[in-house]
Amino acid sequence: MLKISNKFYLMEGPNHGQYPYSNFLFIDDQIQTLIDTGWGRE
Repeated sequence: MLKISNKFYLMEGPNHGQYPYSNFLFIDDQIQTLIDTGWGRE
C-alpha cells in the first residue's frame, strides 16, 4: 500500500494494476472507504 497523502492510499493490483487487474484507492477517515478504480483495456 502506497501512502499518497495523510488519509489516501493506493493499493496496487498485480501486474501494476494493468488489465485484467486494477488498482484501488483507500481513504482512511471516520468512514473508511475503498474505491475500485475499475479496469479495461483503455
